[in-house]
Amino acid sequence: MRGLIATVSSLVLVAAFAAPALAQQATKIGQHNAWGTYSYQAAGGKVCYVLTVPTDKQPPTLDHGDMFFFVSQRPGQQISYEPQFIAGYNFQEGSKATVTIDKKSFSMFTRGKSAWVENAAEEPVLIAAMKTGTDMKVQAKSGRGNPTSYVFSLKGISAALASIAYIAFLPTMLGNLFYLFGVTALGPARAAAWWRPLPPPAVPRRTARTDLAARA
Repeated sequence: MRGLIATVSSLVLVAAFAAPALAQQATKIGQHNAWGTYSYQAAGGKVCYVLTVPTDKQPPTLDHGDMFFFVSQRPGQQISYEPQFIAGYNFQEGSKATVTIDKKSFSMFTRGKSAWVENAAEEPVLIAAMKTGTDMKVQAKSGRGNPTSYVFSLKGISAALASIAYIAFLPTMLGNLFYLFGVTALGPARAAAWWRPLPPPAVPRRTARTDLAARA
C-alpha cells in the first residue's frame, strides 16, 4: 500500500507520467489529503480537475504502470463533474471497468487506456457516492486479458471538488458584482447596454472526456 507522502509525490508528478501535454500546461491548485486539484487551458476554456492515485494495485505480480482517477469540470460552461479512470496499459478491447463504493457499482466503458461512466446520468450518483464513501475499488481487464483491481482513497474528495467548484463559480460572481456596480453607477437601462457578457461556447456534454483522454 502506497503511503500518503508517496501519493502526494505522484500527484505532483502526474503530468509528467500521464501526459506530456499536461506536463507543459497543468497548474496545481492545491492538495486535499489524497486528492490534488489542477487546471489547464484548453481550446474551449479552462478545465479544472481533481486527481488521485491508487493505494493498492492487484495482482502485485503485474506491471500496472501509472494509474489515475480523475474528476474534471469546465468552469463557466455548465458541464457537471465527469469521472475518468486512466490506466498505465490498454484495456482489453470492448471490456468494461467497474467502480464500486460500499454496495454501489457503476459500469465504465473503455477506450485505449481510459474509461468513463457508461451511463452519463449515473455520473452525479457516482460523485455523490465518492463524497460519502471511504474507499473506491475499480476492477478492469488489461489488453492481455489479466483481471486487475485498484483501491483509491476518497479522503479529501469533497474538499477537492468544492475547490474547483469555487473556481467555476468565481467568474459568475464577479460578473454579477460588475453588473450591480453598473446599475448603481449608470442606472438599469445603461447598465444593461453596458453589461452584455458573451454566452459560453457550445460544448458537447462529454468534451472534457475527449480532452483528458487525448492527454492520457
